[in-house]
Amino acid sequence: MSDNSSFDPIASAAAHLVSAMDPEARARAEAIGRLNQAYIESDQHTRVLAGVNDLIENAASALNGEAGKRRALFVLGASGSGKTTALQHTLLNRPELQPYYNSYGNEVRHLIHMEAPKPASMKLFGRKMVEATGYPLSNSARYTENELFELAKRQLRERQVLFLYVDEMQHLLRANKAEDIVNVADTLKSLLQIENWPLHLIVAGMPVLAKFLEEETQLRNRSLLISLEQTTFPQDKERVRKIAQGIIESHAKLRLDGSFFTDTFLEKLVKSADGGFGTIIQMVRGACQIALQAKLSEVGNQQFAECYARITGCQPAHNMFLSADWRKLTPATTLADLAAKQARADRVAKATKTVREG
Repeated sequence: MSDNSSFDPIASAAAHLVSAMDPEARARAEAIGRLNQAYIESDQHTRVLAGVNDLIENAASALNGEAGKRRALFVLGASGSGKTTALQHTLLNRPELQPYYNSYGNEVRHLIHMEAPKPASMKLFGRKMVEATGYPLSNSARYTENELFELAKRQLRERQVLFLYVDEMQHLLRANKAEDIVNVADTLKSLLQIENWPLHLIVAGMPVLAKFLEEETQLRNRSLLISLEQTTFPQDKERVRKIAQGIIESHAKLRLDGSFFTDTFLEKLVKSADGGFGTIIQMVRGACQIALQAKLSEVGNQQFAECYARITGCQPAHNMFLSADWRKLTPATTLADLAAKQARADRVAKATKTVREG
């Protein structure tokens, strides 16, 4: 039997795809891959890194005494704020947290990563946690919610999981009943109090989690909190300018058309991304990709306009980088306009049907 433990399905599928591409397309794909792989360190990276370092050192301190009680790290930020990318590079890629095989030939993972279930239920959350440890759960229906979480805690300890990273935790807070929210808090606290095991919890999610922590004092007192604020103009314009120029010139190896690179453009760039730090980076990379596909050596306003059109589906009148009334626009303007047109069409169709039936 062949050993498939090192088989990478993504690499295999991509290799087959690349083998059928013409040389120019293959070269562009390689350039785009390097462009998207480049990581941009920022103040957000520094803050997340400090929080992750605190948690890792706290877990290691159990070897020489006892870990401190602040064993949870909450990283909060709106969609596009860059929290997932920051955690990818400061937590998931950490050398000391990579899986390894012990002397018995068993795989040990000190870090496991899961996403809070959607649709949300605590029982499903418990099942997902058990499965994330690698425990074979063939029939979860026979377990109660409490039994699933007790099993999860046993498996976390027995399999030496020191860090549990849960993404999109806001999914579990969408229940309307106050007792459901209390149950979430109690469950998280119980994970931080596993007998004879210093599990540490990393939680990423939307800013709505701040209200949750505000009301759950005991959990807040066991946690570190990092809030990734939205990028704003003009406060962050020089940071955005530096990042955009670095991506274009250093990562994409293209020239920057400086004639468009004004404060007005930077304001448009921030607004086009709704202030999301990660989305701003994606916009700049998208403009570079369009330039590469067009075999251009320079990136200008036209490439940003085309990137924005691809992302939002807008016509020129609604394009942030082309319209004279750009300050009145948002990335959702086109969708809102299409929804309004559909609503009007539905009303006309309904009225026509009523007249015909009448």
